Amino acid sequence: MSSAAAIRKWSPGLMATFLAVPLLNLGYQFGAEQLAHVTAGIPFGPDWLVGIMRQPWMAAIIVIEIGSFIAWMSVLASLSVSEAFPLTAVGYLLVIALGWIWLREPIRPLQIVGAVSIALGVFFVGSGGVARDANSAGYG
Repeated sequence: MSSAAAIRKWSPGLMATFLAVPLLNLGYQFGAEQLAHVTAGIPFGPDWLVGIMRQPWMAAIIVIEIGSFIAWMSVLASLSVSEAFPLTAVGYLLVIALGWIWLREPIRPLQIVGAVSIALGVFFVGSGGVARDANSAGYG
């Protein structure tokens, strides 16, 4: 595939859908954090399961997960897994940022090193892969 064809593959709609995946993951992590705080005093067991199912945050997590699945399936309809999956690592960076900015969690030096390593890895994997069209990937 030529570089022009690869660029055309990333339409604005695909880009928006793709960006939705880590943002939905970020929402999931925030909802899970809130749900964990609400259910912190309930011992794990049947009562805990019933308790979390009654929480609004659980409903939000389910809706977010369904939205994330739909967005991911839309991305995979246009890209191979080897093209799309490395870019999902951006979600790890967003979760660290969310924890620091919104939840006031401290960031440790090793987390910064890890986040930079992830970002560099995404860059290297994304820039060094072989682009394939849907037919050569075995989808057609």
